[in-house]
Amino acid sequence: MFYSHLGFVNIALYLQTKMGTPNDMIFHDLNFDDNGQTCYHIVCYRGNYDCLVALLNYERMCLKKVMYD
Repeated sequence: MFYSHLGFVNIALYLQTKMGTPNDMIFHDLNFDDNGQTCYHIVCYRGNYDCLVALLNYERMCLKKVMYD
Protein backbone atom coordinates (compact mmCIF):
# COMPACT_ATOMS: atom_id res chain seq x y z
CA MET A 1 0.00 0.00 0.00
CA PHE A 2 2.99 2.27 -0.38
CA TYR A 3 1.60 3.75 -3.58
CA SER A 4 -1.75 4.56 -2.02
CA HIS A 5 -0.41 7.25 0.29
CA LEU A 6 1.44 8.84 -2.62
CA GLY A 7 -1.84 9.25 -4.50
CA PHE A 8 -1.35 6.69 -7.26
CA VAL A 9 -4.93 5.43 -7.46
CA ASN A 10 -4.44 3.22 -10.51
CA ILE A 11 -1.42 1.43 -9.06
CA ALA A 12 -3.11 0.94 -5.68
CA LEU A 13 -6.20 -0.55 -7.33
CA TYR A 14 -4.07 -2.76 -9.56
CA LEU A 15 -2.18 -4.14 -6.56
CA GLN A 16 -5.46 -4.59 -4.71
CA THR A 17 -6.87 -6.71 -7.54
CA LYS A 18 -3.77 -8.94 -7.51
CA MET A 19 -4.53 -10.11 -3.95
CA GLY A 20 -6.69 -12.92 -5.30
CA THR A 21 -10.38 -13.64 -5.53
CA PRO A 22 -12.93 -11.33 -3.87
CA ASN A 23 -13.46 -14.01 -1.22
CA ASP A 24 -9.74 -13.88 -0.33
CA MET A 25 -9.89 -10.10 -0.31
CA ILE A 26 -12.78 -9.93 2.14
CA PHE A 27 -11.47 -12.52 4.60
CA HIS A 28 -7.86 -11.23 4.53
CA ASP A 29 -6.72 -9.91 7.90
CA LEU A 30 -5.53 -6.31 7.89
CA ASN A 31 -1.92 -5.68 8.82
CA PHE A 32 -1.66 -3.45 11.87
CA ASP A 33 1.47 -1.59 12.88
CA ASP A 34 2.73 -1.00 16.44
CA ASN A 35 0.19 1.81 16.97
CA GLY A 36 -2.73 -0.33 15.82
CA GLN A 37 -3.13 1.54 12.53
CA THR A 38 -3.71 0.12 9.07
CA CYS A 39 -2.83 1.43 5.62
CA TYR A 40 -6.17 3.26 5.55
CA HIS A 41 -5.06 5.43 8.46
CA ILE A 42 -1.94 6.44 6.54
CA VAL A 43 -3.90 7.25 3.36
CA CYS A 44 -6.38 9.35 5.33
CA TYR A 45 -3.59 11.11 7.25
CA ARG A 46 -1.82 12.06 4.02
CA GLY A 47 -5.06 13.50 2.62
CA ASN A 48 -5.39 11.27 -0.45
CA TYR A 49 -9.12 10.87 -0.11
CA ASP A 50 -9.67 9.93 -3.76
CA CYS A 51 -7.36 6.94 -3.32
CA LEU A 52 -9.08 5.99 -0.06
CA VAL A 53 -12.50 6.17 -1.70
CA ALA A 54 -11.33 4.04 -4.62
CA LEU A 55 -9.88 1.36 -2.31
CA LEU A 56 -12.98 1.26 -0.14
CA ASN A 57 -15.23 1.08 -3.20
CA TYR A 58 -13.23 -1.90 -4.42
CA GLU A 59 -13.68 -3.59 -1.05
CA ARG A 60 -17.40 -2.87 -1.20
CA MET A 61 -17.58 -4.42 -4.67
CA CYS A 62 -15.78 -7.53 -3.40
CA LEU A 63 -18.16 -7.78 -0.46
CA LYS A 64 -21.16 -7.54 -2.78
CA LYS A 65 -19.70 -10.26 -4.98
CA VAL A 66 -19.06 -12.57 -2.04
CA MET A 67 -22.54 -12.02 -0.65
CA TYR A 68 -24.12 -12.56 -4.08
CA ASP A 69 -22.26 -15.83 -4.61
